[in-house]
Amino acid sequence: MVDGATTHLGASDAFIAKIRPHMDVHKALGKNLVFISDGALWLKQMLKEYYPNATMILDLYHVMEYIGTIAVATFGQGQKASQWIEQQKELLINSQADRVLLHIKSLKVESNLRKATFNYLESNQDRMDYKTYRERNLLIGSGAIESAHRTVVQKRCKRSGQRWSNSRAQRVLNLRVCWMSNRWNIVRQSIEPYDVAVTIAA
Repeated sequence: MVDGATTHLGASDAFIAKIRPHMDVHKALGKNLVFISDGALWLKQMLKEYYPNATMILDLYHVMEYIGTIAVATFGQGQKASQWIEQQKELLINSQADRVLLHIKSLKVESNLRKATFNYLESNQDRMDYKTYRERNLLIGSGAIESAHRTVVQKRCKRSGQRWSNSRAQRVLNLRVCWMSNRWNIVRQSIEPYDVAVTIAA
């Protein structure tokens, strides 16, 4: 989370403890506090527990990955699959996930894949009111966050020849997030003398 100048490598429990102070200050926003996420169960549970009045949006592009996978498995590569995918996307954007579920249920495809896709959409249907989200001028995809993975993390930590331990990667990412969040003052306050005048006089 760039705005909160927070990075984390590790378990979800530690992440929740680290990120909550940044989010709790916005809790009073109610439905105007907006979270866009994938279908990770631990994240969904955290948001429902601590921010029950917030708007929770399931990233449309994660949904479309599921739709695309089952379409190709059913129709193969080609125009028929592409058309079916676009039809489901249009229904989703118009908050008609119930119709998409019916279409998935009727597909002649391997039963485990159909069940997994159906269950994913059904269990997240309360976060898929995309028509309403768009009417509120909200984002329905996590593209900005996915982009931050590249610009904040990979661009710095995947240079040629670099090797990182978890602890050292965490430290350099803390610095990078502060820099890219325009909060370098946090770092400066930690490393610069508190009283320059006294230091010079000495």
